[in-house]
Amino acid sequence: MPKGSFVINTARGGLIDEVALLEAVRSGQLAGAGLDSFATEPPGAAHPFWAEPRITVTPHIGGVTREAGARVGVEAVRGIIDILEGRPVPPARIVNRRLLEASRAPLAKMED
Repeated sequence: MPKGSFVINTARGGLIDEVALLEAVRSGQLAGAGLDSFATEPPGAAHPFWAEPRITVTPHIGGVTREAGARVGVEAVRGIIDILEGRPVPPARIVNRRLLEASRAPLAKMED
């Protein structure tokens, strides 16, 4: 990154090489960093990020807003209703399709 840049990670831990980031900030290559996720969460009390004033850390709450919470709740209820009413669930919302299909089998027998 260009000298004087800031690194911001609100995605997933492990995307950032934390050792390299710390070295880049301490050397002045980077002006600082803002991190919301870490390779190990939560970072231990001895993690060097805590002592580096140019690195700001948050407790993996970057996406926690009122709007996001409401959206998650609405999507969860929609998903439950879709499953109970037998509608196909979009692949993006399925974590384990085989488990879902297995859970539907007893319901199908009850309807027969």
